[in-house]
Amino acid sequence: LEAMENSGFIFEVWDVPSHKGIDASVINHGWTNIIVSGWAVSSVPLTDQYDAGYRAFVEAGNNLVVMDQDLMCGVDCGVTDWTFTEGDFIFDIFGISAGTNDPVNDDGAPYHGDTLTVYGADETDLDSPWVDGFDMNHTVADLLGWTDMVEAGNATEIFYDEDDNVVGTAMEHSNGAKAVYLAFMPEAGVDWHILDGDTLGWDLTQMSEFADGLVSYLGAVSPPMVDLEGTSTKFGVASGIESAFVEGWAWDGDGELASVSVVYDIDGTEYTAPMTEDDMYENYFYANIPLTGWTDESNCSYQVSATDDDGLTSLTAFGQFWGTTHVPTADILVMSDLYEPYGATGPYGDLGPTVLDDTLKANLTALGQEFDSWSVYNNYQADYGTVLAHYDAVVYQGVFDWIANPGEADVHPLGEFVDNGGYLLYTSEEALGTWTDWEDISIPDDHFAYEYLGVEWVMHDIGYDSVNVLDDVAVTADMGTGHLTMNTGVSYYASMADILDPLWYGTEFQLPSPFVSADSDVTALGVPYYYNSTENGNVVFAAFILGMLPDSSQQAVLGNFLAWSSSTVSNEGEINLPTEFALYENYPNPFNPVTTIRFDVPEISDVSVTVFNVLGKEINSYNLNTMSPGTHQIKWRGIDNTGKPVSSGVYFYTIKAGDFFSTKKMMLLK
Repeated sequence: LEAMENSGFIFEVWDVPSHKGIDASVINHGWTNIIVSGWAVSSVPLTDQYDAGYRAFVEAGNNLVVMDQDLMCGVDCGVTDWTFTEGDFIFDIFGISAGTNDPVNDDGAPYHGDTLTVYGADETDLDSPWVDGFDMNHTVADLLGWTDMVEAGNATEIFYDEDDNVVGTAMEHSNGAKAVYLAFMPEAGVDWHILDGDTLGWDLTQMSEFADGLVSYLGAVSPPMVDLEGTSTKFGVASGIESAFVEGWAWDGDGELASVSVVYDIDGTEYTAPMTEDDMYENYFYANIPLTGWTDESNCSYQVSATDDDGLTSLTAFGQFWGTTHVPTADILVMSDLYEPYGATGPYGDLGPTVLDDTLKANLTALGQEFDSWSVYNNYQADYGTVLAHYDAVVYQGVFDWIANPGEADVHPLGEFVDNGGYLLYTSEEALGTWTDWEDISIPDDHFAYEYLGVEWVMHDIGYDSVNVLDDVAVTADMGTGHLTMNTGVSYYASMADILDPLWYGTEFQLPSPFVSADSDVTALGVPYYYNSTENGNVVFAAFILGMLPDSSQQAVLGNFLAWSSSTVSNEGEINLPTEFALYENYPNPFNPVTTIRFDVPEISDVSVTVFNVLGKEINSYNLNTMSPGTHQIKWRGIDNTGKPVSSGVYFYTIKAGDFFSTKKMMLLK
């Protein structure tokens, strides 16, 4: 499957065992090519066994490929020599007249064994590249070698073993259908990728070429691959905007793109605008679309559409954004789940959110800090380009977090905000619960809570009512380690605060925790204290409500945070900033598919991070522009500059910041 993916060919997968079979409704759904691959596959008949619809599929002019070294054994392993005649499925469809199941040599050992080379007959695009041999090593793929032998009958011989026994055939029917039977497992055509004596995973080069030849022989065509990029305008936008930005990538694995455009709808009227390919990044396209008739109450949905030279068109999923009355004016944005218009006198007013939001804002005002406000309840999340990009720092306080915010790390706009150097203080006792449905579970590594909030595992609703400072980090500078009692009585539900494992828990890389709780509700679990917060690059997360802390403690945390984010409020406490440039080992390493690259910047600098393969070819690059002093991180998701997943292997990452340059090695294993 990975070899097919590397070719850029779009396909779908049906797992016969997990779906407990396959029937004609699936086989004849509209495909023109079906490739059946496995070991003793159960769904393809040999003689007169049940046929779920493959015969009708081929008789309708479609192509069928079966790759299985044990198709005969899958019917009856006790029969060694088979003869096939008219009426038998394998004779009528594949033209095969006889076969030998699990052949053995004179010593009774498998005739072909775990290592095998097959040779192309130079008859088709599939076998011609392998006249000099296609090598298979079943031990690499953790398989056993039981390649069968066949007699071609009405078919064309296309693959032989080293003794000229036929192990692969192709038959072209009068209706144009092609039927290929391979009595070996091409999946075993992988090798170990070894560099400097280190085994780095599988080398799929040979398998990828085999997949390309198979697709070429079948004459299969694929629509282009197309996807939206997270940097496109989305969610709530600022008031008064006149245009929106849409970005995506498109790529045709078996030809050329004819056109790429954005199709969008504003308040029921549909528009189409061409997209421009980026000069630096091949297959990346963008468009600034005019927002005709846009108001603060408007809605826009959009898709990227790509058409290839075969006339096939693909559309992405929908992106969407909507108008708001928000006008950015300050350097700081406070986001909350304030339940407007329910306010203090509304049906939810006495539950606590309004009071807690007002308390936090009052403490910001006491620090002399101006700020803008954003109601998540009213506006959902904020667009990065028109809203969040205007701010140096965001303070997000969710009291109940009854709004289900995006969980995907590459969708949540606060992730884009952080990636572009923004500072985030995120405090909520229920945000993790809305994402996990209040299960005490590990957080997936592609989740916003994992990648940005730095949470690896959560236990919900412990309900502690006090916290202690643990690590002396930026937001807790000069706060001491005293016991801080929370005003939980302001909330109708009291405390529903969580405990958590910071990212890389139990290792030397474990993220720092500004706060812990040693409350009796925590010690009752048999521990002296437990973590409830993280500092992850530019992000501080607390699994309790900051607005419940004493005013003096809130002001200390907020003042430290704002000083850390280089906003207008100063703090006399010393912030622990790096004193020299540094590039750290990525973590995890090896990884699949996401890894974190951390680096220190001691002074304001233009920073870029670039990923190269072992041949020195640039794979991906991140121009991070001007970054303020601090420890920063980016995530590499194992994709190249076109958004295409890269193969397993060794990669190098470099950082350039001013005159500083450093390189380290990482390994992607799939």
